[in-house]
Amino acid sequence: MLVDSGLAKTQAKAGQTAPAGKECRKAMELLQTNADDPNSASQCRSKVIAYGDLGEAYALLATGTRDGAKAETWPLAREMYHRSLHLMEDLRDRGILDAEEIPEIETMKAKIAESDAALEERHQ
Repeated sequence: MLVDSGLAKTQAKAGQTAPAGKECRKAMELLQTNADDPNSASQCRSKVIAYGDLGEAYALLATGTRDGAKAETWPLAREMYHRSLHLMEDLRDRGILDAEEIPEIETMKAKIAESDAALEERHQ
């Protein structure tokens, strides 16, 4: 899942929208079909990264595509950022999040706010 989400982000940065979209869908499928182990900090951390990468990929796709595709990808970017944030907050609340990782919570909140702003702009 990390490879697919990272590849999706890299492809989106390179402007390869079709391959990036395909990798995003592939990574999402893997994330949804993997059994969750709430006691596995490493699995949670992997999902934090994967969801964050997917959020980045969808945000990049939203900024570099036509209006119709933007309408589809901004909500997906926001959802991926939200999932990553939720997992980070859970790790923090359980005392598992490392001190250097804690600032990432605010970074993720800022990315959600950026997505919200883009969605709001779209509705005006």
